Formats: sequence, structure tokens, C-alpha cells
Amino acid sequence: MFRILIVDDETPIREWLVHTICSNRPDYMTESAKNGLEALEKCKTISYDLIVMDIRMPHMNGLELLEALYGLCPDTTAIVLSSYDDYNYVRNAFKYHAVDYLLKAEIDSQKLLAAVDNYYTKKIAVQNPSELAAKLKEFLSGDTSQPTLGGISGQPSISGFEEIFLSFPQYMPQNAYFCFLIKMPGNTGFSKPYLPIAEDVHQAFCLPVDDNIFLGCIGLSPQTSLLYLMQTQALYLNKLQTYNSFSLLIYGEIFYTKENLPPCLRYLYAQRDLDFYDIHYSRVQAVPESLCLQMNKRYIEIVEQIQNRHYEEVLLQSEALLQFAEEVRYPDVDSLKMLCAKLCESACLSSCQLNLSAYHDYAQNLSPQLTASGSIAQLRQLLYVHLKGFRRQPDSGNPFLLNRISRAASFIEEHYMDDISLASVADELHISPEYLSRTFKKQTGTNFNNYLNNIRLQRALELLKDYELPVSEIAMQTGFQSPAYFSKCFKSAFGLSPQQWKASRIAEK
Repeated sequence: MFRILIVDDETPIREWLVHTICSNRPDYMTESAKNGLEALEKCKTISYDLIVMDIRMPHMNGLELLEALYGLCPDTTAIVLSSYDDYNYVRNAFKYHAVDYLLKAEIDSQKLLAAVDNYYTKKIAVQNPSELAAKLKEFLSGDTSQPTLGGISGQPSISGFEEIFLSFPQYMPQNAYFCFLIKMPGNTGFSKPYLPIAEDVHQAFCLPVDDNIFLGCIGLSPQTSLLYLMQTQALYLNKLQTYNSFSLLIYGEIFYTKENLPPCLRYLYAQRDLDFYDIHYSRVQAVPESLCLQMNKRYIEIVEQIQNRHYEEVLLQSEALLQFAEEVRYPDVDSLKMLCAKLCESACLSSCQLNLSAYHDYAQNLSPQLTASGSIAQLRQLLYVHLKGFRRQPDSGNPFLLNRISRAASFIEEHYMDDISLASVADELHISPEYLSRTFKKQTGTNFNNYLNNIRLQRALELLKDYELPVSEIAMQTGFQSPAYFSKCFKSAFGLSPQQWKASRIAEK
């Protein structure tokens, strides 16, 4: 039996609430308490599904009761009543499993029963939503391609998506719908967003897919004009903003078919870090498929300037790269931070003043700084400070490297195009491979093979400027085992294949 507890210190209101529910929903077991303390004692002996409570009561107010019940009865939720249209009360109530908020001045029998029925419908429909949320997250993160919203072609197959929702048909929208992503602040104590009840709106689902990130789908009434649907969407989003504290709220357009749901959710999830660009509320925008290629082209051009030690140009192009990322709202913020880290590391490696051991220490300290940057402004400042520091460093010798490791590095740079290995270099230096491997890693911060591949890739960049030279020939001249392995290493380092890099340079010409 569905159990409801009414808590209000005003006797007429309390009795009206009990009468309304008992008269219209006789299958529900409805009881009452005159204040928070009495309600708390009842909850210690009876497990209630729902509490309809006033906020302001003597002895123990509604928020204090909710806080006390949060640990005592974690499965009990509440509908909050108040004479005050104070959203701070609402937000605090939602910390402790409140599911709805009604103003006493506006409440009537219909609104009360609608709120109770809405919660009851959701409760009986729930079938392990945490499992569904985990499967949805796996589905979203498993495909990194950028889907096309609203298009006919290029949409991913929904077979996997339908399979996920096969056991949860109540979550699939049946009519027109729109989706949204909401990111909750990580330090406010809000565990989930509050989804308001609105006319002609049905919540299909709202699932946690990452830390403080929720994806929602809202169904709309059928057989209405597009203008009315858009007005309904705007009103609902306005309520969503009013009743929640969030760092990001983005939403998609209105769709009518289930085929649009998977790419829409993917698209929203891909842009979950837009608050990095100081964007907090927005409709999602299309991201060109070539955007990643454009970012990597800019990155490679800066690396070339670093190698030539043209640091004035490096600073200008680095600023242009971040400005471009901000203008297009480049969604892969982690990738952007990684590109910036690689630029700083390349500048460190090209500096003759720093030895490879110092490079290792520098790279280890750099990564946490860039990763922790919470905005494009912070990232821009960090990148500028680091690159400007290398601009001031004079060219000098590198006397700090141990003699044998220095000889090993020189041998690699002279024979990178040959079939050399750790064993062959060790034999050349008359030391054991084990000693070379251990000492090389200790002094440089990277293993022998990674260092060798980096040298080969830097030389390959120079050879790729010759548009007539085949990629297979470049692979052979730089000592890679095969063109396929060369392409794999090149793409891992620079984000695009040698063929793509050559094609982009030719297109620029």
C-alpha cells in the first residue's frame, strides 16, 4: 500500500489535505501529524512513501524534518508546501529528497492530486534506474564521433540504444520531446536536479551519466502546433533554471521520432564542459566535423615554430588557438588542455638549457596545473606564462646529462633512420641493455623506444613538407617498421594521419 503522511501545524489545512487525498485516492493509506517532531516519531515506526509537509512549523520546521529523515528513511520523499515563494527554501528542500514544491496560495485539489499521482507513477515505474544510467553512460562514451543533429544522413544506428531501453519502455518518449543536460555544482550538496511539474509536460527520464551531470528527456503533449511546443519548452526550461542551482544547462531542439534521440543525447553529452567557456545556459550548436582537424593543424604549426625557436610567433599562434577554441566552443576541453600541455612540453624539449631529466620533472608538474584550470581564461594565462618563460631562455650547451645517456641520445639522433634498438645502442656504448634502459628512463623520464619514436616523428614532419614524397618512403627514411606503424604513431602524437596532414597542407597552398 502507498503510504502518505500529511504534516502541517494549521489544523484546517491539514484536515483538508487528508480529506482531499482520502476522498479521491482511497487506496492510499493517509495519516497526519501536527508538527515536525510528531512526524519524526511516526516515521521511526512506519515507513512512509511520501510526506506532504509545510515548511514553517513550530518545534521542528520542514527543512529540519527533511534533514532528520534523510538518513533515517532514505526511501521516503516529500512534497513541500509553503506560503512563501522563496526559491532558497526549494533548493534546500531538494537536498533531502523533496520531489515537488507547491505554494499554499495556489494549491487546489487538482494540483495536489496531480503532484501525488506524478510521484506515485514514477515510483511504480522505476526499474533499477542506476543500471540504466550506467548502460546509457557506456553508450554515450563508446562513440566519440560527432553526430549530426536534425540531419537525415550521418546519424548513428539506434539498435544499441533501443536494446538498452528494451527493459525500460516507460522511459522512451512517445510523442514530441526535447532533451537537456544539466551539470550540478560539485560543492553545493545538491545530489540531483529538481524537475518541476508543468502542464502538457511528461518526464521521460533524467539520469546521472557522470559526476554531477544529468541527461534528461521531456515528453510534450501530442497533436499541438510547433509554436505551442516551443512555448511549452521555454516555460519548462525557465522553471528548471528557477528551481535549480547549476553550472551548465544546455538543451536540444524539439524532435518527433525516436531515431533522433541517440544522436541528440550524444551531442549534449559531448558538450558537457561548455561552462569552461563561461557558458551556463544555451541551446546546443552544431560542431563542424572538421573542427578536430582544424585544431590539430593549428597545433602542428605552433610546434614547427617552437622547433625553429620563433617564440614571438609561438605566443601569437597559441593565443589564436585558444581564441579559436573559445569562438567555436570546442567541446573536447580535455583534448584542448592536452594540446596546451604538449606545446609546453615541446618548448621544454627544444630548450637547450634544460636537460631531459629536468624535462621529466617539468612535465610531471605541468600536467596537474593545466588539468586543474577551470576556465579558458585560466588556461590562457597558464599557457602564456609557460611559453613566455621559454622565450627568455638563451641557447646554450647541455652539460648536465650523464655522459653515457648523452652519447646514447646523440647516437639515436644520428642513426634514427636505421634499424636500431636498445640492445644495439647498448652494444655500441659497451654497457648492458638493462643498465641503459634503467638509466635512460631515470635521466630522461621516458623509455628508450618512446624517445626514438619522438625523434623519428620530428624528422617525419620535415619530410612531409615534400608533397611529392610518398608516406611509405617517409616511413622507410625515418626508420619505422612499416607505413602502417608510422601512421599509427603519427596519429597518436599529432591527432591526424600523415595523409590527412599532407592533404591539409596542400589545401592551404
